Amino acid sequence: MNVLDSKIHLQELNNIFAQAPVTIRIIRAENYIVEFANEYYLKIVGKSADIIGKPLFETFPELITQGIKPLIDTVFETGVPYFGKEFPVDIFKNNETKRHYFNFVYTPLRETDGTITRLMLVSTEVTEQVNYQLKSQEAD
Repeated sequence: MNVLDSKIHLQELNNIFAQAPVTIRIIRAENYIVEFANEYYLKIVGKSADIIGKPLFETFPELITQGIKPLIDTVFETGVPYFGKEFPVDIFKNNETKRHYFNFVYTPLRETDGTITRLMLVSTEVTEQVNYQLKSQEAD
């Protein structure tokens, strides 16, 4: 069974993604435009839905120097998903920058002709676990 055979309609699917307990974003290849960002993601990064329709790196300039753009570019160019584990990301929120850690996958989304026009970025925040590990290592 594929998505087209499913009884879930597009609006229902959008609602499911919006409520997912992981961060989900969809960005367009051209100019890295954010086409979708779920509530969980918006909460973690301290942004509103106003970021939708805007370039990712314009909305989050702090990401430019953190190695994220080359990862995204590689997935767009190769079509191979990228998996990250305990990846550190410094996020500017509430007038301060804080380090967060994520397990994630950047997955290419293909059109019917096979071209990659978008990426889906799905991540789980693991900051609490990583900080615990770091403190445990310091104690040793």
